[in-house]
Amino acid sequence: AQSARPVAYADLLRSPDGSWVCFAERGDDGYSRAFALPAAGGRLVELSGRRDCYPLMWSGDGSAVYLIEGNAMQGEPTWLVSVILGDGMRRALVDLGVR
Repeated sequence: AQSARPVAYADLLRSPDGSWVCFAERGDDGYSRAFALPAAGGRLVELSGRRDCYPLMWSGDGSAVYLIEGNAMQGEPTWLVSVILGDGMRRALVDLGVR
């Protein structure tokens, strides 16, 4: 992936079948965004619905990625979310609240 600003790549997660890599792009703005990239090359898929987004793991069949979105430390609503790669469908699974 390429970015017009300085970033660090973290939280690299390979899909169960090895065909995708999910990662977080952490920018100098202090926010993280999540992406998935086909391991063989191809179109980058943005997974982030919000500016703070952290990949956790793939579903067992590799069809979806589980993410934490939000920043409870800053008083923002925070959710466990699943994103299905095939159609981009996002589903909020658990409200982690504001702490």
